[in-house]
Amino acid sequence: DRAFIVPAPAGVQIDGDLSDWDRSAALEGAFDEALRPRFTFTPAFMHDAEALYIGAHFVDDTPLVNRHDPAVEPDRGWDGDCLQVRLSSDPGQPYPLPDSKGDHICHLTIWHYTDARLPVLQLQYGMDYHGTRVLTGAESGVAFRADEDGKGYTLEARVPWGLLNAGEHPPKPGDRIALVAQPLWGDGSGWKNVLTFNEVIRQAGFSFQGCGMWGQGLLLDHGNLRPEERIASPAQQRAPLTLRVPVPAGAQSLSLGVFSETELVRTLPVVSFGAPSDGGEVEVRWDGLDDFGKPLPPGQYTVRFLTHAGVGQRHVTSVHSAGSPPWRTDDGRGAWGGDHGPPVAAAADAERLYLGWTVSEAGWAVIAVARELTADGKPRKLWGQHQVLELGILVTALATNGEVVFVAQDGKGWGADPMTAPNKAGVVLWEAKTGKPVNFPFGQRTLVLSEWSDALKPGGMTFLERASQYHPTVTKKRTWECFAQHDHGPNGLGLNLLGLAVIGDAVYGSLNLEDKIVGVNWRTGERLGEFAVPDPVGLAATPQGQLIVVSGRSVVRVDPASGEVTPIAQDALTQPWGLALDGDGRIYVSDCGDQMQVKVFDANGKPLRALGKPGGRPWVGRYDPSGMLMPAGLTVVGDTVWVCEHDDTPRRISLWSRDGRQRTELLGPGAYAVEGLVDGARPERVNVHNTLFEVDYRTGAVKTLSTLIRPQMTGFQFAPDGGYMGRALHYRHVNGREYVVQPSRGGMLVYLVESDIAEPVAAVGDGNALLLHGFVKSDLPEAVREELWRNPRAFAYVWTDRDGDHLVQEPELAIEPVPHFWGHYWGGWADEDLTLWGATENHLGLLYRVPVTGWTEHGAPIYPTPTAQQALFEVQGKGHVHSVLPLNGSVHVLEQAGGGAYGEGAAWSAVSRYTAEGRREWAYRNVWLGFGLEAPLAKPGDVVGAMKFIGDAPLPDGTDALAVNGYFGQFNLLSSEGLWLASLCHDNRYGPLASETTVWPENFSGCFFRHPESGRYYLIAGDTDCRIWEVTGLEGVRHGRVPLTLTAEDAGKALEAAKSRQGLVSDRPPIRLTRAEVKVDGDLGDWPADRLVDLDAPEGRASRAGIAYDAERLYAAFQVTDDSPMANAGDDEALLFKTGDACELFLATGPNADPHRTRPVAGDVRLILSVLSGEPVCVLFQPVRAQGDHQP
Repeated sequence: DRAFIVPAPAGVQIDGDLSDWDRSAALEGAFDEALRPRFTFTPAFMHDAEALYIGAHFVDDTPLVNRHDPAVEPDRGWDGDCLQVRLSSDPGQPYPLPDSKGDHICHLTIWHYTDARLPVLQLQYGMDYHGTRVLTGAESGVAFRADEDGKGYTLEARVPWGLLNAGEHPPKPGDRIALVAQPLWGDGSGWKNVLTFNEVIRQAGFSFQGCGMWGQGLLLDHGNLRPEERIASPAQQRAPLTLRVPVPAGAQSLSLGVFSETELVRTLPVVSFGAPSDGGEVEVRWDGLDDFGKPLPPGQYTVRFLTHAGVGQRHVTSVHSAGSPPWRTDDGRGAWGGDHGPPVAAAADAERLYLGWTVSEAGWAVIAVARELTADGKPRKLWGQHQVLELGILVTALATNGEVVFVAQDGKGWGADPMTAPNKAGVVLWEAKTGKPVNFPFGQRTLVLSEWSDALKPGGMTFLERASQYHPTVTKKRTWECFAQHDHGPNGLGLNLLGLAVIGDAVYGSLNLEDKIVGVNWRTGERLGEFAVPDPVGLAATPQGQLIVVSGRSVVRVDPASGEVTPIAQDALTQPWGLALDGDGRIYVSDCGDQMQVKVFDANGKPLRALGKPGGRPWVGRYDPSGMLMPAGLTVVGDTVWVCEHDDTPRRISLWSRDGRQRTELLGPGAYAVEGLVDGARPERVNVHNTLFEVDYRTGAVKTLSTLIRPQMTGFQFAPDGGYMGRALHYRHVNGREYVVQPSRGGMLVYLVESDIAEPVAAVGDGNALLLHGFVKSDLPEAVREELWRNPRAFAYVWTDRDGDHLVQEPELAIEPVPHFWGHYWGGWADEDLTLWGATENHLGLLYRVPVTGWTEHGAPIYPTPTAQQALFEVQGKGHVHSVLPLNGSVHVLEQAGGGAYGEGAAWSAVSRYTAEGRREWAYRNVWLGFGLEAPLAKPGDVVGAMKFIGDAPLPDGTDALAVNGYFGQFNLLSSEGLWLASLCHDNRYGPLASETTVWPENFSGCFFRHPESGRYYLIAGDTDCRIWEVTGLEGVRHGRVPLTLTAEDAGKALEAAKSRQGLVSDRPPIRLTRAEVKVDGDLGDWPADRLVDLDAPEGRASRAGIAYDAERLYAAFQVTDDSPMANAGDDEALLFKTGDACELFLATGPNADPHRTRPVAGDVRLILSVLSGEPVCVLFQPVRAQGDHQP
């Protein structure tokens, strides 16, 4: 809580070099000891009669990056690399320092403005931050110097006492001033702060909000302090005990856990050596506390430990992404296109080619690429952009004039209800060369062509009723009806604006549902006219200023000057979509339906040829690249035709010569947080996007084998939850058959795989999962239809495909009312024999094992009906169980006590291991589950944002590695001994430079396994590309155990450490609840003396307290020594604890909460016993309400 300010030597130069300083009182500040040397800084303070000197060295991966111009943003210096110092220049002020507007309170913000290489000092005064002054350059008295290795920098500042409003009476040796230092690190861009902490503090808090947490600066009369005079390091203060463990030579990481006879009681911070160890014993400091911050009692313990020489990653290949590289890069050229939909549109000019996907979040809906592929056949992406949110969010068409790219968007707005919201079709511009956003010359960002309602859609494209906005939409014309009629084409989009072309100042759009072409002057926004064209889709402009348009099954020419419409090729197509022209005037039309080809006509409409195999590639089964599937937008670049295929399994853009030869194909990208899983028995087979690929782990070569799943082609069946996103498919092998299992939201879906086609054969889940799998109201059995539709979670189901047709018939579907049911959003599990594992997620903690009870003759597993399924045991983290992983007779779970489904508000979270009988063997608690939004930046040993187990693998020393994913892109490995092993990839909140190991969006992906033949370990994950890494170094993992004895003296030191940590721990015996008959009269004579305990109080004060109860009431008694007994002048009952004497009683009465919790939950109460207006009063507080926002 203090810093020594030593006298400044004579002749100190402000040059960014602290070699002429007295740094004997320098402090060592670290964001986290486990992250050293990253995010550390070493501040030092000196004084003389004229000035305060501030020096600091920062370890920083991207040093001196702060883009905030002091002339433009003088109050934003903190939002980048920076140091803030706050102090009171008046040593006469009390300590702790009270808040005030006084000029003695000074706020210093010091940064280096990168663009001008300019040192900056901003000063503000008082807690109202008045009197802002900004000094730059030499006037600032500040200098910076970057380290030669580029890994840090030094700050040096001389601040005259006059600037601190103490020029006439500066602090002198022997004085004390309030002071706090706050280092800040920015991201690599220099625009955003990513990490900060406070150093020199008396208690936790925000230094900019209140002075009470500030520490103190003590001005000394001498410097060159001896070691014993210096302030003990925070690590020494917090960790008074030591233990010793042997580590092998070469070890670089050490993980430790303290175990009692029955459980893991404390996980110690991971020790990172920084360089290979020489071997021998290593001393580890610790505090003697358990995982809940309470002192461990004296006794015998065991320290389990784990070492390795470094765990790393080597990129092998990426699947289902044509990006080069497939991952995002800082220059915007990495990765590929849109993640939430397939490719749909293409356009080209003389310089570039432009491609569009329907919608993006983690990827890019529109990208620019070079016109020619590289020598090895890869595209060169130039830039990428998202859709804009002011229009319907679905991209439908592209056009360009070489200066800007015109993007057509249509449909509902972002987040709007697809059942009721209006549609808005329009155009947005991007600069063709750079991808920068461009306003239309008339000043608006968008040009609206039509606002339309769903009443325009054909009847079959409108939606059936759905149970809620969280369930998928299903069109009235069902999928199998479309397949029976070969009804595949642009009408399936249910959109209006399906084509775009530009001629000079005019942009033309095909409004398909309104049977017209509209023209608008895109420079002025003036409407030019409309042309009646039935069922218009793709269109293109000729060099002569004519429009060539797909109209119904024909191609027509439109003269914008006269409005004349002339047929070119009548009834020559089936279900056409896109249209493009080549340099010779030939017309290329993508034709879907039962054709799946690109038809080529001459300028007069004469058929010339067709590109692609007649009928296209198969919808499901073995992959045939010679055929297209759902060809949509297209463009011609030289002799190459680029065709966007509007399908997800796989997503593809195919390239063809104009005479019909296939040149190559560009796949992907994957969906948001794309899932990729391996077949453990044949790891060369990897499923991504419901598509099967073959991977050569030696060369990185990838081959597309099969479209695994195409739901509801022949009739009603379970459809994959998540649709095109292709949730994880776990391969299993039973009785000589191959299966894949999809753990989905609340259910499990089992497919039988034959000839590389997966068809559903069994399903288990709650009623809500039925609706997520595509059931609409009319699909439900009449007996439960209405009630299940109203309250789906009150039911559960089991389906078995008894007749082998893979379709759902009512007799095959057992739906029963249940009080609760098991299921997970992500984390269900299936054993190799198809035994299913899961748990109830909310506040029950029941874990289920559901075995197969029989098989049909067609290979479908039979499971017990919902009410026949019985819980195996009850876990301790009843708030939410996120995932289950059985392994070697034990069961591992991701569990939390209390809190919400996303991990927020949990009393504790853990990766835990239970026996099959339900006894917990260990709980690793450095864990934040779900979204991990309350988690700090991850350091070694932290498991942040885990949502599911992603696999396991045996280690050479006989233990196992367990893997979990992480919401922020980092994966963690733990050993089956309950110890942290390693992390893979990065916590993307650090703002690292984009690289092959950075996974950017919400990370729902992950597959960890050991190759059965090579013995090597692999991780599969990614954001929009499915990346495969070899995980190196696991062969060097070693486990060990050493005994540990905690003495009574050790326990005393632990108690002191606990007190300094939270100020709430006592070695006094606990207050015991006593059943007794007592009289409330102010006399404690009728209280059992051995049930009253003494309470600690400083400065000679003393008190005793006790609690008792009878059949009707709870009694509390306090006896307080006070020379002004029970005086409280407050008039607000809610503030009596602040305004005078009071006794407080905290009751952890929340019935379902963790008994070891450290913060209140719903149901807990706080009682304030005091006087109000001279009368006794008891005020009841509820810190957390079970319902509503009010928190008194």
